[in-house]
Order: sequence, then structure tokens, then C-alpha cells
Amino acid sequence: MSVSSSAKVLMPNITQSEIDVYLPLFDDADVCLSNYSESIQVLTKALAICHMVMMNQGGQVTSESTRTGASASYSVWTGKGLESTQYGQQLNGLPSAQCVIALFSKPQRFIRGITPCY
Repeated sequence: MSVSSSAKVLMPNITQSEIDVYLPLFDDADVCLSNYSESIQVLTKALAICHMVMMNQGGQVTSESTRTGASASYSVWTGKGLESTQYGQQLNGLPSAQCVIALFSKPQRFIRGITPCY
């Protein structure tokens, strides 16, 4: 199974465009991931992509209301880093997570995968 199809199974509403944006960001993990089976490599990248998409969507929507009927809804994160999304939490539980966590901790590595808008 490919990374794209695995990401779509994990997050059914993910678009191919979102996958295409984030997939190149994790190419630097390939050398480290080569120590794991192909299925673990695919799952690791798919979870990382889903985590990034979820982070981009703004967090979990929370609503509050007063006794008088006034209400407000806003987005919040339930934790920091990988702990902030269900996909990051699952990724953090994999032995291969170290390969991707190294990329998250060094933001300058992401710059190579992003094409500037002109």
C-alpha cells in the first residue's frame, strides 16, 4: 500500500493535494526508515502527513455557552507537538517515530521541500 492510499484510509477527508504538499517533507526520513519494514515506513509517513494536515486545519473545535444563551466556538490544541493530534499520538507510539521526529525538531529541513509562491 502506498503512503497516499494509507493516508486516505487514516484520514478519509484528506485530499491528494494535501498529501502532495506534505509527502516531500518526509523524504529526508527515508534513510532512517530503511531500518524498518516497508509497512512501517508507509505507516510512519502516512501518520506524519495526517498530523501535519490536522495541524493545518486549526485544531479541535470547542464550543462554550453561557446561561443566557451566548455561545462561542474556537479551535484549540489538546497538547504540544505530536501529542496535539490523534495521528501524532499514534506516530509517537511507533518505534520508527524517531525518524520523523528528527525532522519536526529541525524546521530548516522543511524549507527544501516547499516551493515558493511567485
